[in-house]
Amino acid sequence: MSLKSAPKTAAPERSFIHRLDPRVKLVIALAFTFLVFLVDSLPVAAAQAFFFAGLARASKTPLREIYPSRRLLIPAIALTVVMQALFRRAPNETILFAPLIPAWAPLLGGAGAITLEGVVFGLVISCRILALSAIMPLLALTTEARQLAFAVTKLGAGYKAAHVITATLNLAGSFKGELAQIIDARRLSGAKPRGFFARLAGYRAIALPLALKAMRRSVQVALVMDARAFGSRKKRTWLIEARMTGADAAAFAAAAFYAAAILLANNFKILLGA
Repeated sequence: MSLKSAPKTAAPERSFIHRLDPRVKLVIALAFTFLVFLVDSLPVAAAQAFFFAGLARASKTPLREIYPSRRLLIPAIALTVVMQALFRRAPNETILFAPLIPAWAPLLGGAGAITLEGVVFGLVISCRILALSAIMPLLALTTEARQLAFAVTKLGAGYKAAHVITATLNLAGSFKGELAQIIDARRLSGAKPRGFFARLAGYRAIALPLALKAMRRSVQVALVMDARAFGSRKKRTWLIEARMTGADAAAFAAAAFYAAAILLANNFKILLGA
């Protein structure tokens, strides 16, 4: 009787974004983050949001990992649009609906209006939220923590700052798994609150064990750092060696072209007026 070897598990497929130099990815991510705040045109802001979603698709990373809190993101975006539509004021504004409060109401009768400028600006902010929610997760999911720390130090920051960044990323991933374990344990014990307020009260039972786990993990990390004499030397050596390649230069060129195109499109009306 012959024994068959177990089938090998296929390694996760890596995209060209995974293979880029971590320093290149970090610089481009920071530049794109700054660029998001410069854009105030709705079509350009929407194009940016779709562009970063396309990058996530190109990196072969599922959107559910890029937007893990999408159930909370949609109400936050809707609230942002409503608040801007109600309270943002601009010269020569276009009123879409007024008044919100009937004229016969006491004190505040006839007050409130929804403006076109407020709706547009709320949509711009929503596109910024979607874009920013994709940039940093995309960087973290396509770059190992030690590579990200290497990139931070090579760009001039101290390795202590790099450790803070990488430790935060590692702890966030571990807390996600521990949170899932706590929720599964509550479900197995029969805890199934119904209704919004019941679920809200049930979060207290989740927050306490998660806080205890966080404190224990922080103590463990502190002990490990002390045992390895972390911070005793001003400089440290790296096992990682990174060299710029043609793909990295092409990525820089593509990012520069994209930034120039976005800025020109955003200031198109100003350029025509000039």
